[in-house]
Amino acid sequence: LVPILVVNKIDRLCTELHLTKAEAYLRLRGLLESVNAACAAMIISKDHAADNIEGENGDDNLQPSSTDAAAAQGYEEINTEESDWNFDPARGNVIFASALHNWGFSVPGLARSLFKAKALPVKPKVLKSYLWGDYKFNSEKKKVFAWKQSTSGDDVLPMFAEYGLGPIWDIYT
Repeated sequence: LVPILVVNKIDRLCTELHLTKAEAYLRLRGLLESVNAACAAMIISKDHAADNIEGENGDDNLQPSSTDAAAAQGYEEINTEESDWNFDPARGNVIFASALHNWGFSVPGLARSLFKAKALPVKPKVLKSYLWGDYKFNSEKKKVFAWKQSTSGDDVLPMFAEYGLGPIWDIYT
């Protein structure tokens, strides 16, 4: 089984909190960073607990043994587990949704829809990595650039805010 994170009540960022699209993107990004940090801490604490149990059973032998291969395999399993529990919208393991209004989407699904609708001339495989991140699309040059948060109040939005949250804000406002 692969864990998937569903971020529900996205509509409330607009309707109740009255956040701008850029503020909502930054809040969602911060939420994902917090969830990923909590998952990493959980995996590390689980690993430390397993090490403590082995230490209590008298496995303090410093001589190389046949269990070294098992330990290396255990390390690979931890890295796989860490990878499984790292939520990244570009990987498709994060769903943004509103259960109340019966909608939800993932970044790869959004990338496919934008490509099919010819809204962006970028292939979905490439577009999904740009949709979640600090990138903006310049429609005149038809290129993706790095997005920097500005305090000057200009209307330049990151791609997720513009193409993912923009239509939602248009509906709810």
